[in-house]
Parts: sequence; C-alpha cells; structure tokens
Amino acid sequence: MSRKLTIPLLLLCALSSCTQPTYVANKLQVPIFTHADEKEIEASYNLFGSAHVAAGYAITDEIAAVGSCRFSKFTAGDSESYHSNFYDIGAGYYRKPSDDEIFRFEVFGRIGYGYMKTIDTDEEPFSLMASDGVTQVGFFSYDYWKSQVQINTGISYENISLIGSLRTGFMHLGNISRRIQRTDDGTVVEQSFEANRNIPFFDYGFTARVETIYRLGIELQVGGGKMSKTIGFSGSEKYPIFSFGLTYKF
Repeated sequence: MSRKLTIPLLLLCALSSCTQPTYVANKLQVPIFTHADEKEIEASYNLFGSAHVAAGYAITDEIAAVGSCRFSKFTAGDSESYHSNFYDIGAGYYRKPSDDEIFRFEVFGRIGYGYMKTIDTDEEPFSLMASDGVTQVGFFSYDYWKSQVQINTGISYENISLIGSLRTGFMHLGNISRRIQRTDDGTVVEQSFEANRNIPFFDYGFTARVETIYRLGIELQVGGGKMSKTIGFSGSEKYPIFSFGLTYKF
C-alpha cells in the first residue's frame, strides 16, 4: 500500500474507522413560550463535556426567535482530546396556550455552524494503524453547516414542564484537514479538501423543568443524536445528552 493517503481513504478514516469522534449531539433549546414579549435565557452543562447557552424572544403571540451556542472539550480514548463548538440561530411558531391549558407545542427552523478539531499539541495526537501495521499519529479538523427543524411538545402544569424534543435536518460537511506522520520513518502527509456532502441527522431529548421563585427554572435533559450511517458515520452514543441547567423567563 502506498504511504500517500488518497482523499477517499482520508475521508473514510477521518470519519469512521479511527477512534476520533465524528459527531456530538447538541443539547436542545426548549423555551416553551406562552405569550408575546416573553424572553428566555438558559445555561447548562452536559456531563459529557459540553457547556450550552441559549436565548429566545417571543416577537408576537405566535412567532419567536431563538439562538444557542455549544462549547465542548472532551477526550476519546486514553489521550485524544478534542474541541467541538456549534452556534445557531432560528425562528418559528409556538402555540399560545389558553387559560389553564397544559398542552405545549412549538416548532423552529434553525441554521448553524460548527467545527471539530483535535487539540493542537504534540502531547495529544490521535493514533491509528495503517494497513501495513505501522502506527500513524497526527491531528485532524473539519467544519460544517447545519440546516434543521426542531419540534418541542409536551405538557406544562403549574410550575412543572415535561417536554419531548426532536431536531432533524442536514449537516453539510465543509473543509476537512489532516496531518499524519508515520512512526517508522517520520513520513508526513498533510491534506485539506472540501467534502461537500449533505448528511441527514437527528438529535432527540426529553426535558423535565421545575420553575421556582422569580421564574427561575431548574432543568434536566437526557437524549442523544444519530448521523446517517450510509457513508460510515458512527452514532454519538459515546457523547449523549445528560445536561443540568438553569433557565430564566422575564
């Protein structure tokens, strides 16, 4: 086998067969608006290494705008460390509940940008085994855009809300970069190319929220996400959603 990596082999290894993660599920924003001019902010931490902040504003009694950011730093395996951030904005419809109604429903279209990369230090490279048995080490990164739709639905009674959420759409892979060095002779290969692939995905979550004094809420969200496996993406079961957070409405 040639020591030079071709683009197809790079894509396959970077996104499937190696140990580095290829997808991290996002904590799902669940504002649960009830009337015009309502504002909501939230901050949470996923036990699997992600911090999440979000904000939303109900423009009318039916239309609202939302936005969120995720900041991740985590480890896969014994020594492989990664950054994976994601930012998105959106707008959509929510159903204004009537007096004493407990049913809740809202749907938002969202667009966002994110990236995944290894932490660029010589102490923390990823490693993989070539077909001729020689270990290779290096760093990789890729970026992507997401176009997505999210539905939140459930019940809210007095100060307790139980909401199920589904976010689905397409992830457009952008630039993939990789630097690999063979450990036997030091041969270095650097490659960067545009993947230009649209990959279906979905994230899901279940949120339990208790609203306390001054409309300060305490919430727990559990869930996960999946990518299409038709091109070799593995699921994100290693990095599910198990998030604790605070919300505030005003």
